[in-house]
Amino acid sequence: MENGVRMVWAGLFLAFASACARATVIDFETLAHDDDSVVSIRSFEHDGYRFTSDIDPVLADTAFGSWGTLAPDFNGSTALFNSFAGAATTLSRVDDRPFRLAAMSVGPLVAGIGGSVTFVGDLATGGQVSRTVDFGPDLAPVQVAFDAAFSGLSEVSWVQESAVQAHQFDDVVVYDVPAVPEVATASLLFGGLCTLALLGSRRGRRRVSVSSHVLP
Repeated sequence: MENGVRMVWAGLFLAFASACARATVIDFETLAHDDDSVVSIRSFEHDGYRFTSDIDPVLADTAFGSWGTLAPDFNGSTALFNSFAGAATTLSRVDDRPFRLAAMSVGPLVAGIGGSVTFVGDLATGGQVSRTVDFGPDLAPVQVAFDAAFSGLSEVSWVQESAVQAHQFDDVVVYDVPAVPEVATASLLFGGLCTLALLGSRRGRRRVSVSSHVLP
């Protein structure tokens, strides 16, 4: 019975937290450049989120790249890619708070060569979740929606495979979702909301009864 109650409180809080969650779309448009070259960067940060690579520090300044709009493999929207085969890209929050990965577009790095990529999320409470996505060979990216299992993440990472399976990614949608508190904290929160609602309804009833008593 106690476990059932805990599940109910957790579910109620998650519903409340989801309503308060703030969505962020990371589209890499700040890297756009109108030529056929590649812009290389060490890491990328946007609105409290960051992308880093585990590449050797000697090569860190060119860890990531982005095609220019005139490059033959530009897919119509400025995207990011890990520049080195076998290197892992990691997405996390700058403040290390949990988050949810909701969506992302993934496409081939080079036209005509498709492949797959596996996303592995580390949960803030321990454990992992994973999902493998196939893409290409058409340059048009695949729109990937991640389910609720990719919530409460401390980070999510994926590996840039060999040149014949390399990919670029764009339009990353993440949510800043508060972690689920202890049941006692959730109980106090929900209990307080219920108390306020109850007091409000009682005040409303009192007003109605007083008014009806005064009116002839």
